[in-house]
Amino acid sequence: MAVLAQLVAESARFVSYPYPLHILRLETILTAAVASGVLLTLHVANRYAPTRRRTLLIAAIAMMTLVTLLVPGFDGKTALVIVSALVVVIVAAAFGIRALCKRHLEVMGLRRDREFSLLVEGLSPRGRLPPGGLHTLLENALTHNSYPHGAVFRLERDTAPGGRIVYRLRSPLDAPRSASGRGQGHEYVRARLKEAFDDDWSFTSGPLGNEWIDTIEVPEAI
Repeated sequence: MAVLAQLVAESARFVSYPYPLHILRLETILTAAVASGVLLTLHVANRYAPTRRRTLLIAAIAMMTLVTLLVPGFDGKTALVIVSALVVVIVAAAFGIRALCKRHLEVMGLRRDREFSLLVEGLSPRGRLPPGGLHTLLENALTHNSYPHGAVFRLERDTAPGGRIVYRLRSPLDAPRSASGRGQGHEYVRARLKEAFDDDWSFTSGPLGNEWIDTIEVPEAI
């Protein structure tokens, strides 16, 4: 309804009306944008980060309030209100991807009666991983290794020249493994990267010492 109200108000610019209604139309557009931002934040937080829902909602409302008070002009206010909500949504999704992977490791630990954990170093919302990519790489590691004593996986974030973001997933090796990197799991990861970034990405995978390292390089989020 909020999006529909904003669309109707935006479309009214092509209709002749008294000037006082112009201010009302702009206020309606801004109010609808704020409502859309709040609802989007709630939807994504409920799905990906329910335990942080209140914090994320407060952050979104605070950012949109500051934008409304400090940015001049209704066009600027409306655009940055939407951007503010999207920033919070990206953060919520980042929390969700990490939580999904940790929960998967917990479930696999219960199934195999051993402990698996994921250590995250330097993760930031200013970078993007396609949904399911990290989860698939963890599943690959669990499929190709028995891990009789459990395992600790490490996800690292680094920067590369040109402001690019590098993610490395370090998985322990408990047996020699082929470095072909052309299995179905890796093909799925490549397909998702292609879908998200066209040809502006790289993905390498192979053994190094007693670890298997999956490396993904993508553009930094703008």
